[in-house]
Amino acid sequence: VIRNFLDQRATPQTPLVSYTGGGHIQYGIPVPKRVRRTHPSINTKTIYLVAWDPSKKKEVLAELHEGIADYLWLTPLGPKGLQPRCG
Repeated sequence: VIRNFLDQRATPQTPLVSYTGGGHIQYGIPVPKRVRRTHPSINTKTIYLVAWDPSKKKEVLAELHEGIADYLWLTPLGPKGLQPRCG
């Protein structure tokens, strides 16, 4: 679907926003990597949502260091607290 949109868009500057689950980023299969393979000139950015738990500061810093995404969006913990990662 994304490839078709990029191939058929009338204006090259038309932005495309793709929402995918965090597991795609955690396991290295994000949509932007596939888009770059077929359209290397496309500028992509990945934003990874992370529930902020101050007791997990080291883990969040490690994800930043690993380059899991271009940006980390820290969100407050939900009423159920910290949820396990996918997998």
